[in-house]
Amino acid sequence: MIHHPEDLHPHFAATYKPLTTLLKTNPDDLASNDHLLDSLLITPRKEYHHLMYDEVMGLMNTIAAEFPHLVKMESIGKTYDDRDIWMMKIDGTNLLSPSTGLDSNAEKKAILLTGAHHSREMVSTQMPLYAALDLLHGYIHGNQEKIALLARNQYFFIPMVNTDGCHEIMKHWKETKEMLLKRKNNDTRFERPSDNCPLMEKGVDINRNYGYIFGNDSGPCSESFPGPHAFSEPETRAMRNMLYKYQDTIKFVYNFHAYGPMYIWPYNGENNNELAESNPIA
Repeated sequence: MIHHPEDLHPHFAATYKPLTTLLKTNPDDLASNDHLLDSLLITPRKEYHHLMYDEVMGLMNTIAAEFPHLVKMESIGKTYDDRDIWMMKIDGTNLLSPSTGLDSNAEKKAILLTGAHHSREMVSTQMPLYAALDLLHGYIHGNQEKIALLARNQYFFIPMVNTDGCHEIMKHWKETKEMLLKRKNNDTRFERPSDNCPLMEKGVDINRNYGYIFGNDSGPCSESFPGPHAFSEPETRAMRNMLYKYQDTIKFVYNFHAYGPMYIWPYNGENNNELAESNPIA
């Protein structure tokens, strides 16, 4: 079960409930409505305005509770520290397809958006949530473009792939009021006593723990430490298992990062990237 966090920032305690009222009373498109965006996705925390672990969970929990006819939550697996990795699924295909002339019995396709493979890239957590809220805002206000999107596809959102890293940042902030720029997960099994990695540099880089072109020479304290072998981490195994489960459904995946203003085609480890070369203007 998902629980309401007990220590949400006071700013959000008022705005998260009821979410539907907040969306209804702000008809302007989400992209141009700074007030609504501030209410949902920006905290008044001094210097660091991104949502932290408890606030992300609070928002996801509220979305699921207030849109039960569209939204379901699914744990895709556990982290190294035994936390659930939550995926929020929006499915309006059966509900909305008849109103748009689409066949509600047609094979369902899904789009997957993920964030926070690297936990310190906190805006990458907010982008999947923004996309989900944008769809629901359009649904509430009868926006035909958004309703058509909801009728045609399912949408899967995993805002915090590196759930433990996000929780560690929040925990450190509560204890010190300092931002821990932690990138990796919390798995320290592969550190040697002589490594003595600082807190910020402990763990495995989840983004480099997948099986495709696995491996580099980075040691356990490196930000790019890939682990001892592909899928050594429960987070990447959870992602792999989820993708196998939905392999006939998911047709597009977008992984949000926050390193720079760029769109990276898979597979970025290849010298000659055939996907990018065959789609030069995509």
